Amino acid sequence: MAGINGHEDVETASTYLNEAHLATDTTERDVFLRKTDKLLRPIVWNMTQEYRGMVGD
Repeated sequence: MAGINGHEDVETASTYLNEAHLATDTTERDVFLRKTDKLLRPIVWNMTQEYRGMVGD
């Protein structure tokens, strides 16, 4: 509703983090954490650049 770009990826990353938390196998946990990183890294980068543009950094 707020029109946040990438909100679907944030929701998916949340699911991956939950799966990583519940995983009993180290390899499985690592896979979910890597998937989370792959989704969130570009979103966080874009948000940071947008914020820096707003404050004149």
